[in-house]
Amino acid sequence: MLYARTDNLPVLARQLKGGKNRRLFGSFSNQPLGAILSNAQAAAPFLSGASPDLAQVLECLSDIVADDKRAAEVIQRLRDLLKKGEHHASSVDLNEVVSDAIRLVRNDALLRQVSVEFEPLPGLPPVFGDRIQLHQVVLNLIANGLDATAEQPQGDRWMSVRTAKADGGSIELTVEDSGKGIANSDMARVFEPFFTTKREGLGMGLSISRSIVQAHRGQIWAENSAGRGAIFHCVLPVAQQGAMASAK
Repeated sequence: MLYARTDNLPVLARQLKGGKNRRLFGSFSNQPLGAILSNAQAAAPFLSGASPDLAQVLECLSDIVADDKRAAEVIQRLRDLLKKGEHHASSVDLNEVVSDAIRLVRNDALLRQVSVEFEPLPGLPPVFGDRIQLHQVVLNLIANGLDATAEQPQGDRWMSVRTAKADGGSIELTVEDSGKGIANSDMARVFEPFFTTKREGLGMGLSISRSIVQAHRGQIWAENSAGRGAIFHCVLPVAQQGAMASAK
């Protein structure tokens, strides 16, 4: 396994000491842990009926096991990134990463009555990077979109996630939501550490996402859509054959 080192993280790492670090890891593990809770709650009705649906229960239990493992992986990889500036690089199918992230939040999206649509580009070239870290970026962007739609009326809460080829041998991920958009005064600060417009939240999701994307030699930015809501763009370089071969 190849360990790629980056110099993009020292400033952020210095800001995450002591209690703030513990809160940070807690905030990121909350996503898979929240999925565990949702799956456990979803399994209960399948057992309470006259004819328990064991197939559905087994599916929920399988998801719980996967989410528990993911929580441990997320915390370990974030520690590697912040303490050592390292990421575990390999060939990554971004379409698979997005599909897995959407699966992780599907119960939360149903509870919030948010429609999440994914339009993957078939045959998308792989990127070269740390799958767990890139998964966290996608998960952060989707979770941010879910929060952004909260104040919209029922039936008007949606998110659109797309992958596409970009210029310069790169691929692009876009996450669009039907929220109220980003205030002009906040646009320049959305990726700053500890900046948040939410009543609850640490304000680290987008900042960590930017650091991860930059560590992968990519770019991430936000803009308001022409109609309503915000669009987050993430551009990552396509994996080169030589780099993938050296990681094996």
